[in-house]
Amino acid sequence: MNESKTPPTPQLITMKTPSRRKLKPLVITLGSQRKAYIESLFSDPKMKDYFHPPMFSPGVSSRELRNCYSLLHNASKAGIIPPHEWEAIRNAKEDMLSNNSGSNVGLLDSLNDVPVLEGRRGSTEDAKIHYCKELWQKAKSINRGRNVLACSFAHLIAMKKLVDEDFDFILEDNVRAPISMSSVEKVLEESNGGDDNDNGNDDGDNNDNNDNNDLRPPPCSERIHEALEASQEWEKEHGKQCHLRYYGWLGSRPNLEWIINTHCPRTRYKRKGKNQSLASIFPFPVTSDFDCVGVDAATDNDNDSDKNETDNENNNNNSSSVSELDGKQNGEEMSDVNIHKKPGGTPIWGAYAYWVSKEGHRALIDSLQKDVGSLLWKSKRMRCYIVKPIDKVMPRKIIAAFSSSS
Repeated sequence: MNESKTPPTPQLITMKTPSRRKLKPLVITLGSQRKAYIESLFSDPKMKDYFHPPMFSPGVSSRELRNCYSLLHNASKAGIIPPHEWEAIRNAKEDMLSNNSGSNVGLLDSLNDVPVLEGRRGSTEDAKIHYCKELWQKAKSINRGRNVLACSFAHLIAMKKLVDEDFDFILEDNVRAPISMSSVEKVLEESNGGDDNDNGNDDGDNNDNNDNNDLRPPPCSERIHEALEASQEWEKEHGKQCHLRYYGWLGSRPNLEWIINTHCPRTRYKRKGKNQSLASIFPFPVTSDFDCVGVDAATDNDNDSDKNETDNENNNNNSSSVSELDGKQNGEEMSDVNIHKKPGGTPIWGAYAYWVSKEGHRALIDSLQKDVGSLLWKSKRMRCYIVKPIDKVMPRKIIAAFSSSS
């Protein structure tokens, strides 16, 4: 007698249970559609099992830096104004409001009886005046640089929240994850006025692969965890602490090629007893690293001179293409003589995904509190002050306080 076999029970394909803890993102945003996109991004089923719902740190509008009190208020929230100076400014403003005076005239006079912070850096004249006075005197002439200063304040405010509430990383609200999400696509469609040009939509042939991709954690989560684990292994092995960790960065094409092909293989931390396919870490690249491998840093780079560093950045941006007008007048194709081909200048930039330690944040704030020139500077021939972007200030100050490997 033959026994009948019971057909196998079909197995349901379910989302892979995360084996690692959820990550806590902190996102800098001014609201609007970008905030809606971030909320939709992290609420997607592919992301919500690996990330906590994002918390938001308020951005700073450049308009908020046009008057004295608002500028100092945002600088105080960023933590760069000495507390005793801000207390005097705040009390003076409250007195003005109680007297029905909306003007800020005489606001800085409230600092006359307040001692100047010791150890201030800068010129002899700057070191004698209060931080608030120097900041306002220089910041009121930055013009278009207010956008850069507002961005720096927003990042400093977010860093304070990150170290106080133990978030895993800071994001800017323009980041995107390489996953297809109907909820996010809906947000983008609404922000574009309902136009659908099939940009970013998957073809029908790709739908079969989506089920298999659902079984795997999103790459962004895996890479952050692997970088964090590699950093912890490095700390334990070398007895040092990592104070600044970048999860994403930008740069010119020659610089990125140099980092990926030369700097990273030469300096990356080799994890012990781990699968070599896992992500690892490498030291933050600085201009001196170009010389270590015989690369011509070029493009007018004189040590760490602020003026030359800014010139390099402008040259890199301006030399990425040649004037179309010249090409048309000469009747020739665009020349590549001035195209930036050699690595040099600022190796990388950007601050859209990173983490900073409490000690690193404290060192950054201590340095900024004593030197307005760390944020605002100008040469003798310049009419207005220029703002140093936070992605240049932050690594430079932390490296100076600790080391390039931290």
